[in-house]
Order: sequence, then structure tokens, then C-alpha cells
Amino acid sequence: MEPRLGDDLMIGARVIAEWLGVPERKVFYWAGSGDIPLFKIGNQWAARKSTLTRHFAKLEDAGKAA
Repeated sequence: MEPRLGDDLMIGARVIAEWLGVPERKVFYWAGSGDIPLFKIGNQWAARKSTLTRHFAKLEDAGKAA
């Protein structure tokens, strides 16, 4: 059975910040700089947990190779 979209999707900088364990302002900064893969739904930032997890795994792997 496929996971539900609602289980993977986070809408709102506050929700994303809580999941990442960072201040909400950091999410806005990263969103503006393109440092993390976020997108807009209406006027709110949104992200998929699975996409962010893959993104951070790639950054971690790149750091190990350096």
C-alpha cells in the first residue's frame, strides 16, 4: 500500500521548521536561497518529508566524499 500524500506533505514554514528542528526564520532563509527543495502552495511554503530526507542524504554523502 502506498503512503498517503498527507503523511509526506508539510505545508507552512512553522510545520517544516518543527520537523527539521530549526527556527522558522531559518526555513524562510533556506527557501529564499534555494538551499532546500521547497515549493509554494498558494502563499505558503511546502515540502515533502521524503524529498527533504533524500536531499539531506545527498548532502551528507557529498560531505563524506570531500
